Amino acid sequence: EYQNKEDIYRFIGDAEGQGELTTAVREQPFSLLLFDELEKADKNILNLFLQMLDEGFVTDGSGRKVLFKNTIIIATSNAGANLIRESVKNSADYEKTKEELVEYLQKENIYKPEFLNRFSGIIAFSPLSQEEIMQIATLMIENLRKTVLKNKGVKLEVSSDAIASLSKLGFDPEMGARPMARMIEEKVENLLATKILSGELKKGDAFAVGAEDIK
Repeated sequence: EYQNKEDIYRFIGDAEGQGELTTAVREQPFSLLLFDELEKADKNILNLFLQMLDEGFVTDGSGRKVLFKNTIIIATSNAGANLIRESVKNSADYEKTKEELVEYLQKENIYKPEFLNRFSGIIAFSPLSQEEIMQIATLMIENLRKTVLKNKGVKLEVSSDAIASLSKLGFDPEMGARPMARMIEEKVENLLATKILSGELKKGDAFAVGAEDIK
């Protein structure tokens, strides 16, 4: 949403209007602020964040100082993801991987050294493993089971073999858990919805999904 230079005014506002970010923090200074996919932001917006992290305040479009000293700031970024994947594939040491990642981000001029140094810590996340994807699939199925039981009164039962099959089909180290969510929607939710809408499943019924149903 904030990939262009002009978008900075949506954050801080101008002389005639309030900014989305500065207004929110002014009203609730004790907040958790998340910047997602930071690498997509315009360089001018990153400079704004630098002032925020360095000096603890931002001057909004009308000239007022908005304090960020009581705000916890977290940023996520996909920059350097390929480097991390290669390091994991080669079983590289975590600290070495993080060091190489920071060097890469600075060398490629993705983030300035003074910008990265303002954060209290930098954490490199490795791609999800097959086992972790299966754990996520189990949690997603459990949430779906509770939702269907609460809203439709239908008991959903998905076997461990079916979850294993789903996790294999939805495993994509580069995309994380998103393909898994789509796979559950395609293989389980759509089938369940069809049976409920057709009247085949009614309140109090149970619907079992096995590995043979996951094709």
